[in-house]
Amino acid sequence: PYWDYFQFYYQAGDFRLEHYIIRLNPFLVSVEEREAQDDMTGYHVWDPLAYSERAKNIVVHQFTWFIGDSFILAVGEFLLVGGRSLQISDLNPMLVFHNFYGEDWGNVYGFLNLEYQPRPAFRSYIDIVIDDVVSPVESGVENAYPAAFGVMIGFQTELFKGSKVNLLWVAEGSYVSPTFGIRSQPLQTFYSRMFYIDNTVGGKRLYVDYPVGYYLGNDLIDFRTALIAKTMEKYELSVDYHLLFKGEESLHSDPADEGSAIHVGYLPRGIVEIMNEIRMECKLKMNRRYSVALNGRLTFLHNKDHIEGAKAIDFGVGATLTSIIF
Repeated sequence: PYWDYFQFYYQAGDFRLEHYIIRLNPFLVSVEEREAQDDMTGYHVWDPLAYSERAKNIVVHQFTWFIGDSFILAVGEFLLVGGRSLQISDLNPMLVFHNFYGEDWGNVYGFLNLEYQPRPAFRSYIDIVIDDVVSPVESGVENAYPAAFGVMIGFQTELFKGSKVNLLWVAEGSYVSPTFGIRSQPLQTFYSRMFYIDNTVGGKRLYVDYPVGYYLGNDLIDFRTALIAKTMEKYELSVDYHLLFKGEESLHSDPADEGSAIHVGYLPRGIVEIMNEIRMECKLKMNRRYSVALNGRLTFLHNKDHIEGAKAIDFGVGATLTSIIF
């Protein structure tokens, strides 16, 4: 989904510091959500309604080092501030080291990205994000849910370069643990809520929650490979294959249920939905500012909606117009 955001950065030689401030819609659409957000039971805050303000924002801090001609190293934090307005302390780029759950106004994870490009025709990368670390010496750790993290590894290489056509191959794998990003309070949970008007039922509002951080959410193992053909003139053709194993946990899962013995381990949980998907796109670049594309998708689902044995086939076709205004 689209976001309203503010970005600023500082660069000195091979070092770059970036800040992003992003606004998310703070909609709470049910009594249960409002009660969960406003319930401060168990949190030692100075005011029972201290973090019940309807506000939800993201602050990202990133440090990047360009090492030689081949390596790029980036570390930073992704801070979700919910239940209160932004404050100047949110600009602190070291909040990932703070234990601020006693105030319960945020949710934060740290990330590391390493990119290696020894030559223009080959690029590899790894992304690691850590939402929670469970130490063996923590009190009550035997009843805690496991550490929450995610990792992505991938590469892009040039298979063929001719006078008029380049052929690229992309491959990547991703893993996100079952408990990544889960919180009891909806304004501190990693999703962006959008609403649409459904005119098929008399203009009813339809609310959709899009995961923030990794676009497919949590509790998954994901593989992707693609072939991309680019001409030296106007055309680009891509074929993309996607294999996803999605567990039953979502960003709406209740962390209070995570302490039982069945909620341990790191593999996708419950009845795993398996998705095989093929996407194709043909793009025409009309000029420097405009491009149009035709795209299609064919999806095969097994254990659809986490119902054992349920199967479905889905497809879609579409067209896009892209315009660069500035």
